[in-house]
Amino acid sequence: MELKKNDNVIGRLLLIMVAIVTFSSVAFTQNLKEAEKYRSQGQKQFDQANYDQAFKLFSKEKTIRKKAGDVKGEALASIYAASALQEDERIAKSVRLLKTALETGLNLKDNNIVGTCYGMLANAYKELGEDRKAREYYTNYKNYEGYVENKKLKRNLTNKESVMQEIRQELEETEASLEKTEIELEQAEIIARNRKIKLKLLAQEKELKQAELDRKEVELDKKRIEAEKQKIQLQNERLIIYSLLIVVLLVLGLLAMAILGYRRKQRDSATIKYQNDKIVSSIEYASSIQNAILPPITGIQSALPDSFVMYRPVDLVSGDFYFFYKIPDQNRFFISVIDCTGHGVPGALMSMIGHKSLREVVLSGEENVANILSKLHDNVVEALNQAKTDNKDGMDLAFCHVDLDKKLLQYAGARNPLVYVQDGKVEVIEATRRPIGGVYHKPLPEFELTEISIDKTTEIYLFSDGYTDQFGGEKGRKFYSKNLYKLIEKVHAKPLSQQHKIFSSKFDEWRGADYIQVDDVTLIGFRISS
Repeated sequence: MELKKNDNVIGRLLLIMVAIVTFSSVAFTQNLKEAEKYRSQGQKQFDQANYDQAFKLFSKEKTIRKKAGDVKGEALASIYAASALQEDERIAKSVRLLKTALETGLNLKDNNIVGTCYGMLANAYKELGEDRKAREYYTNYKNYEGYVENKKLKRNLTNKESVMQEIRQELEETEASLEKTEIELEQAEIIARNRKIKLKLLAQEKELKQAELDRKEVELDKKRIEAEKQKIQLQNERLIIYSLLIVVLLVLGLLAMAILGYRRKQRDSATIKYQNDKIVSSIEYASSIQNAILPPITGIQSALPDSFVMYRPVDLVSGDFYFFYKIPDQNRFFISVIDCTGHGVPGALMSMIGHKSLREVVLSGEENVANILSKLHDNVVEALNQAKTDNKDGMDLAFCHVDLDKKLLQYAGARNPLVYVQDGKVEVIEATRRPIGGVYHKPLPEFELTEISIDKTTEIYLFSDGYTDQFGGEKGRKFYSKNLYKLIEKVHAKPLSQQHKIFSSKFDEWRGADYIQVDDVTLIGFRISS
């Protein structure tokens, strides 16, 4: 069912009637006078088509009336605010205000409020495209209008003819008034549309003027850019000329320097070669000294026939060294792999200090490997005067005492683990997480002693981190401890001499031709048979 335009006009007329009746019948307090001020200002903004500003003013009026307890005034303010929202095409928000006002009107039994709300809600739902609700409120509006008229007829019914005459007269007057009001509203709508069209034309004219200004500004920018380009081009040409002159001078200067350098190089090359040969000779001699402190591999293999030592320094001298000492006339020995701070010459110096200190502690008669590491730590701190300097150099190691008669192995480590295999199972004894050497403010953990029964065939492996830290493989990553443990598990049952070849070839294969050796490598393996 389509709503007629007259119904919209009736709604607006009722809204105006409500305002007139309210102004003439309510005596306002001081706060309500302020509400009237907001209503008056809102109506002015409404008439000037400033609907958003009108809505805000009507909302302020509604708030004041609500605080003052003026229920009817609050409902009327809601109707005014809803009217502004509908003109501003915010239909959905106006519906919420109208429903609140309708509920108030029904409670107050105020015919003007109820009729106005029904009519405006019918129009609102029609604008929202909800025809069912629009028809429902339109029916309520028509029914309520009929209810008001019937009540009036009953109240004034004294003479049938006079009543009918009065009704006809009222209908004619109402119809005439509606026609007049409709014409006025149509004219007002035409004026409003013309005003909107005029505003749009003014806006378009303003946009055209702004576009023209922008075009002129762009043309000026183009001219400025062109002038700047020409300026830069001239500067570049000058710069090229100056650069060519400078290049020529530099070439001449370099040529002169090259000639002088070539002559000086001929003079100095002999000196440099002499000094280089001298340095290499010194390092080679240092290497021979360092090798002299290492226990002979033949000595190790005489005590441990099934064993191997893989020893690969990065440079001529190494920061790694290994230690072996067999207690005279007894079936016991100490064995260790030590990794000193750094490599090359600095590492070699630390290895000399470490070897001397370790040998002194072992020869002192101490047999508990944890105590040996503690005393070694104290000796290194004292030897490097670390208590009074910032020096924190030191060493990591795995240290073992093996008693072949008791079938017992004692182990203590400083950051280097012990790996052994029994019954085909690889076991890893983690080291104490502290180094040998260096002064620390926080208390360090005591070195832990671990005892392992070797009453069955056992393969034992000691190593520095040079093997596991080597970069290589397809992705250029470290070899890592887990891969070493897997390799040990795979080859432990083979003869130790064969294992030596496997570990060496695996290291070379992993490093390949693309990666250099990054650290000294030491790996010792031996088997204790049951």
